[in-house]
Amino acid sequence: MVRVLLSPHGLSALTAQEDGLRLQAEKDLARRALPGAMIYFLVILIAGWTTPIAKVYPKFYLASAIVTFSVGLWRAASALSVNRQKEQGAAGSGWLRASTYTAFACWGIIQYGVARYQPHAALDLMLILSGAGLVAGASTSLAPEPRLAYRSISLISLPTAVGFMLRGDAAGVGMSIMTVIYYLFILVQTHQNSESYWGALRMRDSQAARLAAEAQAHAKAELLAQMSHEIRTPLHGVVGTLDLLGGTALDARQREYAQMARTASLSLLDVLNSILDYSKSEAGKMKLEAISFPMRPRIETALGPLRLAARAKGLEFVISWDSQLRRSYMGDPLRLSQVLINLASNAIKFTRSGVVGVRVQVTERRPGLDMVTFTVKDTGVGIPDEAQRRLFQPFEQARLSTSRSHGGTGLGLTISKQLVELMGGQMRLASVVGKGSSFSFIIPLPVAEEFSTPRELPALTPLAGTQPSVRVLVAEDNPVNRKVVVTLLERLGHQVDAVSNGEEAVVAAATGGYALVLMDCQMPVLDGLAAAQQIRAAGVDIPIIALTASSGHEDRDRALAAGMNDYLAKPYTADQLANLLAGVTSRRAAAQTGQPPRAE
Repeated sequence: MVRVLLSPHGLSALTAQEDGLRLQAEKDLARRALPGAMIYFLVILIAGWTTPIAKVYPKFYLASAIVTFSVGLWRAASALSVNRQKEQGAAGSGWLRASTYTAFACWGIIQYGVARYQPHAALDLMLILSGAGLVAGASTSLAPEPRLAYRSISLISLPTAVGFMLRGDAAGVGMSIMTVIYYLFILVQTHQNSESYWGALRMRDSQAARLAAEAQAHAKAELLAQMSHEIRTPLHGVVGTLDLLGGTALDARQREYAQMARTASLSLLDVLNSILDYSKSEAGKMKLEAISFPMRPRIETALGPLRLAARAKGLEFVISWDSQLRRSYMGDPLRLSQVLINLASNAIKFTRSGVVGVRVQVTERRPGLDMVTFTVKDTGVGIPDEAQRRLFQPFEQARLSTSRSHGGTGLGLTISKQLVELMGGQMRLASVVGKGSSFSFIIPLPVAEEFSTPRELPALTPLAGTQPSVRVLVAEDNPVNRKVVVTLLERLGHQVDAVSNGEEAVVAAATGGYALVLMDCQMPVLDGLAAAQQIRAAGVDIPIIALTASSGHEDRDRALAAGMNDYLAKPYTADQLANLLAGVTSRRAAAQTGQPPRAE
């Protein structure tokens, strides 16, 4: 037996949902009751017009007409009251039920009297037709409340059947049997109508809830993306200033403090990236690229800093490669590296001594496709069975003290698992307390016939005075970030001109003489994307690199679509900027000499 425990908040949410459905059902019932109230008048008029009852029994007909008219008005007024009510529990709901019962009871009494005491062929036919029409209409119009429908139909059908039976003649007995059979059929039909109605109502409500949840998740993702941009802009100023400070004459203590501040800033960036990735995944906006990349060089480069971190902790860090691995595959190397970095950094974090190993192997080979398994294994503290069951849940960590002892948001494994599943794989975990853990995943990777990275500049060695000096135009509205990038470029030996908005960048680029434009995407007067489009429209063919605090494939695609050549996300380091400049100068030299650019 499975027991589900709900928090008070969860119970209140369910109660609110059921209340909303009941209120919707009441309003639907009221809307359906309005035409039903009008039908009473039509039936009594048709009975008086087509049968002799009005002439033969004028008092009975007049009394029936007055009662029918009065009850019909009552029911119509009650229905209108429910339609106007804003909240559940208003008086109109009770009056609507009472008027419905009264209306059907009155019709039941009328039909009983006619069936029992007024044997006449035309009246019998009218009685059967009116009763059949009323109960058939009730089967549909009262579907939002099945108990009300069952009782109301019974208030007409049963008195009619009893009236026919008590007449005692053969025609009356036959009419009574027909009425009972039809009554049972209508009850079954009413049950089906009610089931269909509530099924459609719940489906409509769930679809509305899903659309609302998707809209909320989208809005949250947009908000977090905007917050990310606003945080990254000053964070880039902090990291860049600390890089500049590190290049000045500092004593040992000052250099230690500067390095501590830089490490803290980069840790803040990791937290920001994790929250942004999770929000994108939750909103269904996480997307993968499909580009050709060399497997071994890319993974070795991504895990290089972790090798140094393991060495500093006294751990052995081993990467083993399957000889069957192809040279290059099609996929998203950035996201693949992100998963491996997260798993390997966790392994280092929770291992006090021993070995952290990463293994990449081909477990199955298909035509044009390899099933590649990635395994990260450590000799660390291990994970208890209870903690393993909730380890991949967002904001969860194996122990409550983990965030204090080792830091982190508790989102890394959740995001890694989602990325693996997005790549068509599944994350697996095996762990023994005190002996270590093993995280593995297998993903399908199409084999790339030729290695090419159409959207990436090659990673080259920093300039460090080995590359020729070039003239660079920087378009950046933030004064701190503008100062940082100008200083970094001047230290690399380049000539720099700086402007503060896109309009000034367009004018400056038209003068010529620049080897590169570093363009911030969000600027006043004219944003960087529009500025790049105007530069291209003017026929200026110089490399334009987007510098932006936004992150993600969508932002990169927008930059490329605007005519930019590449994308560098803030905060970036001095080495990243130097490598980018090295790539640009190397490409320009290659274009002039006809030789391919040099790459590591």
